[in-house]
Amino acid sequence: MELMWIKVKLFFAKVWGFLKLFGGYLLFGFMVIVSVFFYSQLNGRLERMRQGMLDKEKAHRDNLDRLQAEIDAQLKARQEIEKLYTDLMAKIKREHSEGVQQIAETRDREVREIITRNRENPTAMATAMNSLFGVPVIALEEVPKS
Repeated sequence: MELMWIKVKLFFAKVWGFLKLFGGYLLFGFMVIVSVFFYSQLNGRLERMRQGMLDKEKAHRDNLDRLQAEIDAQLKARQEIEKLYTDLMAKIKREHSEGVQQIAETRDREVREIITRNRENPTAMATAMNSLFGVPVIALEEVPKS
């Protein structure tokens, strides 16, 4: 038994001597293997994260393109509506001014006819003007003296 005990002691002494001599190299090799293992896992994780970011970026870019196209369509529709509005307002203004001018010419002609017909009769002229414009005419005889 004692021989066995000596053999075990000798074995551990040899192992201890080997570790003292080559322990740094073994530790370095072990660390390299562990680092490569973790690096490969980390690299895979980083690659998946990068791919996820690229996918999100593409989705955001597609969303921005869609929104920009929608904004452009709305701006185009708004410009068309504004053009229709300005054209319509110009047409209304033109028709209104033409209508006012025709009314003014018609009234001017009617006033001239009333004046030429009733040149000698001022009361008939006042009555005709009243019927034309709707303004009541007060004769001097009707005004009460106070």
